[in-house]
Amino acid sequence: MPNVGTFVLNSLGAWLACRECTRLIEGQRWEELLERALSTFREIHGAEISMTPEDERLIREFLRHLHAQFRKFQTSRRVTAARQASFARVN
Repeated sequence: MPNVGTFVLNSLGAWLACRECTRLIEGQRWEELLERALSTFREIHGAEISMTPEDERLIREFLRHLHAQFRKFQTSRRVTAARQASFARVN
C-alpha cells in the first residue's frame, strides 16, 4: 500500500453516507459498496499516487475489513437495542 500516513477513524454518533452508499449498505450490497469506495479513492488520490495491482489488492483488503467492522458494529448495536427494548418491556 502506498505510504499515506496513519488513518484514525472515529464516529461519535450515527454513521453518515451519501444516498447511493446508504442504498448499498441497507441492501447489504457490500461488493458494490467496495467498488464504489475504491472508485472514490482513485478519484481523490489518483493524481497523487500510481496504484500497482498489489496496491489495489491491499486497498481492497483494507476497505473490506473496514466494511466488515462496520457490519459488526451495526449488528452489535441492533442486538443491544433489542435487548434493552426487551428488558424495558419486562420491567
